[in-house]
Amino acid sequence: GIDPDAFIEIVRESARSRGIGYSTFFDLHAADIAHRRASGTGKLYIAAKDTALARALGASLGYPMPLLDVASAAFDEARRAGWGEREFTTVAEVIEQRLGAWIFGKPLRGSP
Repeated sequence: GIDPDAFIEIVRESARSRGIGYSTFFDLHAADIAHRRASGTGKLYIAAKDTALARALGASLGYPMPLLDVASAAFDEARRAGWGEREFTTVAEVIEQRLGAWIFGKPLRGSP
């Protein structure tokens, strides 16, 4: 029930105080996801390809990358759903469908 903008600011502030919740991806895209805006930053099929390539490289070097495995699976699921041409932040809809709940309290673009 927290206001999305307040939540985003809390996470950003935690980074300024050396908190662990911050990431560049979050900083760049959280507001667009929360407010259902397209940022125009890239296609989902490209993100799916790039995560698969990164996983293959890590595997060839023997590095376990469990977070990348989860992200890659979500991108693959979105691509299989026919969302490859949509913006890559659409992957949030996969997470919502898995949870059976909306991330920020209202449906994302195209969600049921």
